[in-house]
Amino acid sequence: MLPTALSVSNHELQLSNINLLANSVEYGVSDHFSIRALFELFNPIFASEAPTLSINPKLSFIISKELHIATDFIFISAFDDGQLMIPHGVATLGSHQKNISLGVGYVFDELYGASASYLGLSFGGTVPISPRWSLVSDNWILLNGDVNVGNPFNFLSISARTSVINRYHLDFGIFYNTDGEDFGRVPWPIIKLSTTLESLSKTYQKPKIDQATAPPPIVKEEIKNEKLQQEIRNSTGIRQAIYGELLGTGGIYSINYDRRFKASLKANGLGIRVGVAYFEGIGFMPIQLNYLIGKNHFLELGIGTKLATAKLDIGNGRFGDFNVSTVASTKYRYQSKDNHLFFSLGIDLFMTGGALNRSGPLWPSVALGFSF
Repeated sequence: MLPTALSVSNHELQLSNINLLANSVEYGVSDHFSIRALFELFNPIFASEAPTLSINPKLSFIISKELHIATDFIFISAFDDGQLMIPHGVATLGSHQKNISLGVGYVFDELYGASASYLGLSFGGTVPISPRWSLVSDNWILLNGDVNVGNPFNFLSISARTSVINRYHLDFGIFYNTDGEDFGRVPWPIIKLSTTLESLSKTYQKPKIDQATAPPPIVKEEIKNEKLQQEIRNSTGIRQAIYGELLGTGGIYSINYDRRFKASLKANGLGIRVGVAYFEGIGFMPIQLNYLIGKNHFLELGIGTKLATAKLDIGNGRFGDFNVSTVASTKYRYQSKDNHLFFSLGIDLFMTGGALNRSGPLWPSVALGFSF
């Protein structure tokens, strides 16, 4: 169902089947990044008779022993019936066995030939009620938007989970689509079978080496440049980041890459940010130079442009349009080599613009991503 902020371990594989119609695979590319794919023959939530494919990449971070946060992007294609795109952020308190999650996402709804967008709230959790049984709930509620366009997918769900064989879990319960006109708002059953295949790196035991007969360790060549040694000792070890931003320079949302120019390993100084976004038929590309002051906790000052292009229907033909706007930014940024977390919060000032770009005073931004 909806993603939590809990991470999937490196090389771990999670498999599940829902109502015999849907099969899901989630793979841990690393301890922080995973990708989930789901294919189903029929989707009662979206009232689609066409097959549905869902792709869900996710970046997860451990803030403390009990607190996890994640940012993810949910892409759902119902083929001929259209698609949904949901940039989403979520925080989870607890563990895989006992947790509560709260998230927010912005839905771009292009199902059934309509076009709408709205803000949504996700919430749910897992509560043990006995050594072998737990209650599980996943819910999605619209906060605003044009609910008369398309078929908004507010839904509530609750199910019971139990262990059946070793690492296999069985869920059974109901979900209820509050706007399901085609189904008369009838609760639908959930029957889900899932399992987790452990990482090979966890099960593989490194052979022991007899220290008496082992060859001496290889000594790396000593670094002679004292200036470089001092630079490495003072470094945060981070130069790059990939992150998603809500609002800000990209407009509604954007996916971005950020890099420092300096040859040193320090994360501060001059750098560049390049992003992409697509909203209501308009493509955006923010490009910005920025300067970071500090270490781990930074003041970010930036100046750059946002490019916008679109194909517009005028009369009986389609014509291209292209705009450039100038944007200045002031932000707080957090980057750390310890947890690889990227977070920023700030204000963008749009100084010039055009018909396709926002042109006005201040525009807030919040971003979450992965530093490396």
